[in-house]
Amino acid sequence: MADIATEFAEARDPRAIPILIDVIAADNTYDSIYGVGFFGLTGLTGVQYDETHDDAWWRRWWEENKSKFPEAEQKAPIPTMQKKWKPGVSEPRRQNNRQRWPISKMSLPRR
Repeated sequence: MADIATEFAEARDPRAIPILIDVIAADNTYDSIYGVGFFGLTGLTGVQYDETHDDAWWRRWWEENKSKFPEAEQKAPIPTMQKKWKPGVSEPRRQNNRQRWPISKMSLPRR
């Protein structure tokens, strides 16, 4: 997750902010909160990493701060990805004991 978040941060495109917030929401574990928060959202937002910055915190932050970004980015909704599979919970999309994460194939639309 950190590699992909870093790529988004290096692109310096604020359209990635809602996407990265939803990546945290889809997993909401230390791996996503740290990997996406520290390596992605910190660089895009200037917000210092904090382990308490989960998906709910970032959603509130986005609502309070999106007006600081260009108008097109302000209108971008936070998408909803499939939540991470958890043991003991059936998931119809789970195949070959591997989890499918759409973020690995995700890219930002061209401007």
